Amino acid sequence: MTHSNESFHAIFEAAPAGISLCDMEGRYRRVNRAFCDCLGYSAAELYRMSYRDVTHPDDLPASEAQIARLLSDEKRSYQLEKRFLRKDGSIAWAMISVSLALTAAGEPLYLIGQILDVSPQKDVERALLASEQSLENAQRIANLGDWESDLLAKTMRWSRGMYRILGLPAQAPEIITLRGDATIPPLYLDAIHPDDREMVLNTLRNAIHKKEWFALDHRIVRADGEERVVYARGEPRLGSDGRIAHIAGTLQDITERKGTELDLLRARRQLRALSVHQESVVEEERKHIAREVHDEMGQRLTALQLGLAVLRERHQAGHEVAADIAGLQSIAADAIDVVRHISTRLRPPVLDLGLLAAIEWLAEDFRYRWEVDCLVDIKGEAITFREPIAATLFRVVQESLNNVAKHAQAQSVLIALVNEAQRVTLSISDDGRGFDPAVVRQKPGFGLLGMRERVLALGGTLFVKSAVDQGTRVAIELPLGELAP
Repeated sequence: MTHSNESFHAIFEAAPAGISLCDMEGRYRRVNRAFCDCLGYSAAELYRMSYRDVTHPDDLPASEAQIARLLSDEKRSYQLEKRFLRKDGSIAWAMISVSLALTAAGEPLYLIGQILDVSPQKDVERALLASEQSLENAQRIANLGDWESDLLAKTMRWSRGMYRILGLPAQAPEIITLRGDATIPPLYLDAIHPDDREMVLNTLRNAIHKKEWFALDHRIVRADGEERVVYARGEPRLGSDGRIAHIAGTLQDITERKGTELDLLRARRQLRALSVHQESVVEEERKHIAREVHDEMGQRLTALQLGLAVLRERHQAGHEVAADIAGLQSIAADAIDVVRHISTRLRPPVLDLGLLAAIEWLAEDFRYRWEVDCLVDIKGEAITFREPIAATLFRVVQESLNNVAKHAQAQSVLIALVNEAQRVTLSISDDGRGFDPAVVRQKPGFGLLGMRERVLALGGTLFVKSAVDQGTRVAIELPLGELAP
């Protein structure tokens, strides 16, 4: 009997799994070395404790419930994954198997527990879960999904990102069955825009035939009917027999990026067209000025020259020349007016007095020519604008007033210049017909585009706010630091 006890003791102590015996009050009565190593306590310390002292508070109710079922004869044993509290305060995850030892009379004697430390596995699980979550977050932020087709098993795995991009209810990564010779599941094939479907299928067939990767942009129609643009990329993987066994790839929603690219391309085209238009305008202005100088000034100077010749002859003949001199003075006055008109068109002299005076002059001229109220409202400290900025702002106000005169049918116009918060805002508002900005953007023309480019060149921003029958407001914002001479 002594030999048997010694053998049992040796086996008990050498067992790789932690073993414990608890009395019916839960106090430890016997523990082996593996159990002590798992929790970091000595046997003597554990003998003064119960399983409740080393069980994580959140897991204690489950343990108590299982023990109660043992004692009620509902089951003979149970297994449970639970957390233990180590002596150093850390947590040990363990798989515990508990059975009930009975006396010869069938009365409960001990709770026999065997634990296997699964903390390393839990650490791996947590790391894997964190990695999967990190990948999921990266795909969500990048609007990306990944997939992999097993052509031999006729299955396809989708990530959650695939469902998100297609506007389908979010699901865990799922294995989708491929039917027949299909390489794309119906769920995705149906989402491809009808006009792009054949292109996508041909691209995939070509990639499989050539055993090479593929990439293409195409449109999809989401479950809610919204049309989006995606970038699909895939890579065939060969099996041991040299045939394609798998195709792995990604799908990324690039709608916003594609929109930006199209906007940039459209802007470049507009700028090229604007450059050509500006050259045309400059050339047309040169032609007009040349014609005015030739026709208007030429006629008057020729008349002046002929008049002087006649005057000379009449003077030599002793005739009265006062009337002739008056006529020549009138011609000279007309010539001066022509010169002043041409000069004003090239650069209004009022700009030499500053932008504020020039704007007042524009408002007064607008009131006189179009019989429309035009008020000027200046707020904040007066500013002296640098010459290029003053000229640009003057032209923008001039162009805005011309647009009001041509299109707005307005009753009043307000030109406001506000200097506050280190920014200067110049706005031109009218109470006229207004327009739909979205419609105007689609029409050819360079009025607003030209004004916007002028303001951007100064480091400012131009805003246009308008609606049908609600008037129009054109506003320019400039940082104060850009304005000082």
